[in-house]
Amino acid sequence: MHISIELTDDQSRRLRDMADFLRVAPDQLGHAAVVDLLAQPQPDFQRAAEYVLHKSQELYERLR
Repeated sequence: MHISIELTDDQSRRLRDMADFLRVAPDQLGHAAVVDLLAQPQPDFQRAAEYVLHKSQELYERLR
């Protein structure tokens, strides 16, 4: 998929500066940022997973 986004002049400058610092192209940095964002678990899923792990831990401790 190919997308385009509109950035303010300040956002564009900051993206170029960060890309220069990391020695990557600005579009590569934007791609990496989107991939990283999509890899983050959704807050509801994260809360549910933490709840299940906590309850499982309590159960395992009782079974010892």
